[in-house]
Amino acid sequence: MGLLPTGVTVVTASGPDGPAGATANAVSSLSIEPMLMLACLDRGSRTLLAVQAAGRPVVTVEGLSERPEFKPLLEAFVALDGGQCGYCTPGMIMSAKALLDENPQPTREEIIHHMDGNICRCTGYVPIVAAIQRAAGMMSKESKK
Repeated sequence: MGLLPTGVTVVTASGPDGPAGATANAVSSLSIEPMLMLACLDRGSRTLLAVQAAGRPVVTVEGLSERPEFKPLLEAFVALDGGQCGYCTPGMIMSAKALLDENPQPTREEIIHHMDGNICRCTGYVPIVAAIQRAAGMMSKESKK
């Protein structure tokens, strides 16, 4: 890919024929904390110039693995197969992170509404919603410890 530094782990899924195209969309969403941003320019998207992010924390899906508080979110997506081919997974996880930052205990309806702009052609969204629900429960239990 060339744009990612050496040693960065990218969320992808592979099958018997190799990667499922996930690397083409490996950094689809990022957080200029506390706002979720799209890494690509798209009409109507919340975007900003790189210079506008200077001095602000920038988090990608790869960076979440370094944050223990988001381990339940990543584990729930894996356990419940929330990212079957992997193409939409980075955007789904970053959107889920933004939702859980704002609302640590969202209802199923709130999850569906928040994730509305993310498109997945594989899962039918059921495992994605279930993964976010499980992560919210796990993160709530961990915060009470």
